[in-house]
Amino acid sequence: MRQLPHLDKVQRKFKERGLVVLAVAVQDERAKVETLAKKQPWALQFAIDTDLKAARAYRFDSLPHGFLIDTQGVLRAIHTGEEKEEELAQKLEKEILPLLPRRLKGRG
Repeated sequence: MRQLPHLDKVQRKFKERGLVVLAVAVQDERAKVETLAKKQPWALQFAIDTDLKAARAYRFDSLPHGFLIDTQGVLRAIHTGEEKEEELAQKLEKEILPLLPRRLKGRG
C-alpha cells in the first residue's frame, strides 16, 4: 500500500506511451479497496483478487509483490518487498523504457 503513490507517479509519467499500472489487492474486502481508490485521483487502476487466481498464477505468497508484464503477456521482471521510492523509480524506468514505444501511433 505504501508503494501505491510511487507506482502512480510511474503511471502518470508513462501513460501517454501506453503503460498501464494495475494494483491488485489480494483477498481484501471490496469496500476497503474502493475507499482507497476514492481517496485521491489515482492514474493507476485497481483490481481485487479475492479468489487468489492471480496469486496462484504468478506463484507468490508474500506481499508486496510487483510484476512487469509486457503487452504479449511475457513476465519481464519481478519485485518483492518494499523498496525506497528513488530505487523503485530507477529500477522501473530501466525495465519499462525498452518495452514502451517511443510514442503512440497517431500522436506525432
